[in-house]
Amino acid sequence: MQMQTPASTPANTSPGGEVDTATEYSETLTSLRHYSNLRFAIFSVFAAITAALLAAVYGRDTPLPGPVDIALRLFGVLVTASFWWIEFTLDGYISAFARKATALNPRSHLADRPSLRRRGVPWATMSLHVGTAVFWLLSIAWAA
Repeated sequence: MQMQTPASTPANTSPGGEVDTATEYSETLTSLRHYSNLRFAIFSVFAAITAALLAAVYGRDTPLPGPVDIALRLFGVLVTASFWWIEFTLDGYISAFARKATALNPRSHLADRPSLRRRGVPWATMSLHVGTAVFWLLSIAWAA
């Protein structure tokens, strides 16, 4: 039989108000997995949008009218900046959930996670965003 708790009591606490560490740890790991997977799903969307913009700007036999061409290139910069910000925010979430999970269970496998200062994946994906932004900015300069 499932125990009912008052509506004002969060689901991860006991009726006495203590945090259920096992549930909190499980939910933290679920959030960590979600945001880790979201990082790569979002990057795929970024790559698809960038490819479509590249095809629109460079994949035509006839050139686009000047204002349309510049607008698409500016949109490339805007899309790149937006996806960079999403990556930056996701990295903050992932790092926070990893720290929380380690605090909840110091002997877990997350304690062996490489230092948060190294941040290999975020720097790799963010460098792709920076490179793409530089490409679009140079593209605008050359088109002008």
